[in-house]
Amino acid sequence: MKKILDVELKTSLEQLELIDDLQKLGISHHFELEIKDILTDLHHKNEKHLWNCDKEEDLHATALEFRLLRQHGFEISEMYLM
Repeated sequence: MKKILDVELKTSLEQLELIDDLQKLGISHHFELEIKDILTDLHHKNEKHLWNCDKEEDLHATALEFRLLRQHGFEISEMYLM
């Protein structure tokens, strides 16, 4: 099951949606390390402006990423979204 969160196999949006689904199902605690790794990687990429989204760059993806990062303790400014 943990291979589902494999960074190499999913787009950023797919990973974020999977994390969100795991939280909604109430089983995200089983994947804490994998979730933290994914969110840390996304956070570092965005700090360096390296996130290349293609079709993913829309309001849904941005809002989901912002919410999940904040929920998991990352200090994110609203300026981060620009």
